[in-house]
Amino acid sequence: MTHKHPQTPMRRWLLASALIAVLALLISSASCSAVALATPAMAAACNGDAITAPGLRRAVFEGAIDISPSNSRARLRTQYLIAADTLVEEAESRKAALRIVTFGASGVGARTVVQVTFADVSHDELFNLAAANKARCAARLAVRTALTTGRRWNGGGTDVAGTLSTIIADGKTRVEPGGSLTVTLLTDGCQAPATSGPNRRLTDLCGALAHGTSAQRILQRHPAEFAIGRAAGATIVMKGIGVSGDPNSANSLQAKKLIAFWQLVCHRAQAGRCVIGSSVL
Repeated sequence: MTHKHPQTPMRRWLLASALIAVLALLISSASCSAVALATPAMAAACNGDAITAPGLRRAVFEGAIDISPSNSRARLRTQYLIAADTLVEEAESRKAALRIVTFGASGVGARTVVQVTFADVSHDELFNLAAANKARCAARLAVRTALTTGRRWNGGGTDVAGTLSTIIADGKTRVEPGGSLTVTLLTDGCQAPATSGPNRRLTDLCGALAHGTSAQRILQRHPAEFAIGRAAGATIVMKGIGVSGDPNSANSLQAKKLIAFWQLVCHRAQAGRCVIGSSVL
């Protein structure tokens, strides 16, 4: 006759401790490649770099955060951090690949700060959980570092359309046929010329709208500048449009004009869905 040992409190505690130890080992030893621009301090805090497995993904999230001077107020940056955390959570819930960039005067010069995947990379459930936890930690810390200690675009200017075009094109190269692409911009939407360089001739969008120029007229005059490529099936999200740190500006006539303008740009790109508004959170 065999005897079953009772699950005493001490035995249950030992089993729980062993499980925690195994999970900690998996988190610390998960094989990985570097998160773009991760600092040594960030890597230590997250116990190593996150996995960036190559290949096409069923779901891809692309995000861009405007760090031009018009979006430099501390209160707005805090809201951007919260919104970026939400984007990370959405990507994790969809087991998606995630890339986040910061931009200013040049969309082509957008700076990658996060590139991770939440897709399962193993048949081991605990390994996948450890990898997802590490990716979430690395992504959040990378965004915080970029928004609090990253370099600023001192030359002025904001290339909103160029950035939108760039991340749509990048996302399309990484999503599986029939997969989903979600593109999110955190920006006031005020495209503006740089003080020097190739984008010094960009349109002062907010200035033109304030002087009564219609969205249709601006697009007729500058078709190439605001062409963001074909985004069929993609979801384009733009948050904070018309808001430069002052929450009261969200309901202004200027904000409504900006929202209407970018909605028109989005629809012309044949996006599957356009979610454009002043709310950041």
